[in-house]
Amino acid sequence: MTAAREHLERATPAQALARGQALWRSVTPERPVSLYAAWLDAEALVLGAYQYAPHALSQQALVAATPLLRRRTGGATVHVGPGVGYLAIGLAEPGALMGCPPGKLLNRNVRGCLSGLRQLKLPAHYFGRDFISVEARPAAYLAWTEAADGRALLEVFVGVDAPFVPEAAQQGYPARQQPMFRGKAPITLAQAGFDGGVEAALRALCDGQARCYGLELQAEAPSALERDEADALATRLADAWRDAGPPTLHYGEALEEAIGFVAAGVALDPAGKLAALRLVGDFMQHEACPQQLTDALLGALPDARSLGAALDGVYAAGPGLIEGVRSLGTLQEALLSALEGHRARHPISP
Repeated sequence: MTAAREHLERATPAQALARGQALWRSVTPERPVSLYAAWLDAEALVLGAYQYAPHALSQQALVAATPLLRRRTGGATVHVGPGVGYLAIGLAEPGALMGCPPGKLLNRNVRGCLSGLRQLKLPAHYFGRDFISVEARPAAYLAWTEAADGRALLEVFVGVDAPFVPEAAQQGYPARQQPMFRGKAPITLAQAGFDGGVEAALRALCDGQARCYGLELQAEAPSALERDEADALATRLADAWRDAGPPTLHYGEALEEAIGFVAAGVALDPAGKLAALRLVGDFMQHEACPQQLTDALLGALPDARSLGAALDGVYAAGPGLIEGVRSLGTLQEALLSALEGHRARHPISP
């Protein structure tokens, strides 16, 4: 059996996100799986790793008292708090639980969660995309990242007694042509008939991992060093939702894509060459990709051809490097939109 470290506890949203990462860092070839679960005692809005907050959130949400956090994984904003469970699945490599071809990170590693929900007598299914369905309605949000050293992290936000979806007034994107969650209204596990509460649901999800993948769960709380590291990260998370990078970035319009929206931010030097760039949105991607794209384009005189070639070189280099984008042409269009806006505001002198 594969050894897996497991810890469940009550935590604030920032503590939960930070401790999930701390246990993820602890995975080894000898114990290649970590499970961290938390029932949360406060509310927050949690942005995906690549979202641009002024696009993803309304002005009301940006200035409200509800804390804003940013997680390690990509994807869309989720609402967390009492009634929403959090599970972080840390893997030493994408196939730590079972064989996992490139591009199948969610497909292969969601099966333990399905097993756990079905243990609760809930009709849980995964139809692709970024959520688990119960009664054919979204009940849990899924997000992933893959680090440069090969480790993979999945984060699961399950609506037990409260929904994981932010309120409409908190969302900032324009109206969608394709409805969110394929037009299905979210459902909580309580609405589907489960009345055991968040802690019991999380324990079932962990048991589902063990049963599905043949794991030997080893209960172990974070060490003092891990707690110190996680506490420091939790403090930083209070400001992590603010978008890093040069303040001179100009962001183009948000463009609709498969999972949600994408956009880009750019900055040009006085000669019109790219000085900084950033792709933002609801997608998920390998963590090495942003730097690779920057390395390919920094100092270039950007046009449609050079942008397309760089995007192909990074994201078409192998399967599964980005999820949630049907066409790299949308990313090219986002960069061109940002460049057009930047040039309009900062004309290049002849």
